[in-house]
This record gives sequence, C-alpha cells and structure tokens, in this order.
Amino acid sequence: MFTTIKRKPEIDPDDTASGKQLEDMRGDVDLKDVYFSYPARPEQLIFDGFTLHVPGGTTMAIVGESGSGKSTVISLVERFYCESKELFRPIFY
Repeated sequence: MFTTIKRKPEIDPDDTASGKQLEDMRGDVDLKDVYFSYPARPEQLIFDGFTLHVPGGTTMAIVGESGSGKSTVISLVERFYCESKELFRPIFY
C-alpha cells in the first residue's frame, strides 16, 4: 500500500510551462486498438483492443455498469494517465 501511495506519476500536474496550451481544439477523437492497464495493477488489462470514434461536434454519452471503464476512457483522453507506446495511442484530428 505504501508503495502505491509514494509512487510519483510521470506527468507532473504542477508543470504548466512544458505542456502545450490550446486555445481552441476541434476535431474527431479516435481511440484505436487501445490496450491499457492501471500503473498500480499492470498485470490486469482494463482495455484489450478497445476502439472508439467520436466525430467532431458530436455530443455523446458513455454508459455502462459500474466498473466497466467509462471514467477510464475519459481519463485516457484527458491524459490523466501517461501514454505508453505499447498500451495507448490516442489520435486526435
């Protein structure tokens, strides 16, 4: 438990200088063949080839049972989790 608590994320939430600030972002969101596991549980695959396409200007809802990955999809798009070339390749148009 203490290992998890002391773990430092690869993305520094306080680093506002090195990130790209976008004034206006428009376009499609594509998640293609996503394989993802949480850093605290790397042996448990959460997404196994998950694909999602959301056309620009579309309002959508992600629905499902508790624990089905709804929040994880949004967290990946928002980059709350570090991307890994092997696990997650977001494509924004």
